[in-house]
Amino acid sequence: MKQHGFLVYLPSELYLGIVKLQADRELGRVYPVLLAITEGLYHMGYISKEAYEIYSKKYSEKLVKEKVKPLTPKEELEIQKLTASFKNIIKNWELTKQKEFWIQKAKWALKTYGAKKVPAAKELLSLAEQKEAQSYG
Repeated sequence: MKQHGFLVYLPSELYLGIVKLQADRELGRVYPVLLAITEGLYHMGYISKEAYEIYSKKYSEKLVKEKVKPLTPKEELEIQKLTASFKNIIKNWELTKQKEFWIQKAKWALKTYGAKKVPAAKELLSLAEQKEAQSYG
């Protein structure tokens, strides 16, 4: 695919915004500009959802890839226990009295281990969000 070039001079506010985006997301030099363009074009309705998903993922890649460290046996056991607990809470959501506790626990698990290792935590948060939206709607 042939790439197209643009030379753009940014006002200082926009330039600082790009620099902050670059630092916050730990991106290379060009990716924050391309990410901002992708976001803007999608939200303005000029590119498809498919294009948006492809380019936002591509331009969100960190400059320095994080090394994945293997889990310790203790961490693996904790993930198994959390997963079992989250699945039980999801199944019995309406009967659960400490919903906020489990929401915070799921947020902690996602932050600590990530959605790939604890998908049930993400499911629990999604369910909680769905139920909350239903109670307002």
